[in-house]
Amino acid sequence: MVNEKIEISFIVTWTRLKNANNVSYKWGDGKNISIDSNWSKRNVIYRWVKNSTGEIAIVGETERRLSDRVNNYISASPTSRAGATNKKVFKEQSILSRNNNFLYLEFTESIVGYSLNDNRERKLAESLLIGFYKPYLQ
Repeated sequence: MVNEKIEISFIVTWTRLKNANNVSYKWGDGKNISIDSNWSKRNVIYRWVKNSTGEIAIVGETERRLSDRVNNYISASPTSRAGATNKKVFKEQSILSRNNNFLYLEFTESIVGYSLNDNRERKLAESLLIGFYKPYLQ
């Protein structure tokens, strides 16, 4: 048996989106592509971050527009037909809002060494980021 030491290095720049009023987006705010064109980005990795602590709730990837993906999360009430992950994030935001807290969204469209336009590489980069950050809802 051969043991190998493998090191992986990432440089990730996270961008926080703007809402329809041109201030930093938080859960449930309006989105306007003419104010922040990043809402139309595709093939990205995103993360929901707890405002009060900076803890990362979840890391995900999407080939769809960010605005469409966010709409899935914010409409994922317990009675909706949304997936389990969407409902988990929706529930977390419901709990946070009781304490005047919220989740905000950041994304990256570039990770050196990975083509986020390629489905397999985007999912691999997402998995590595999940392993690194260990999001508390994942």
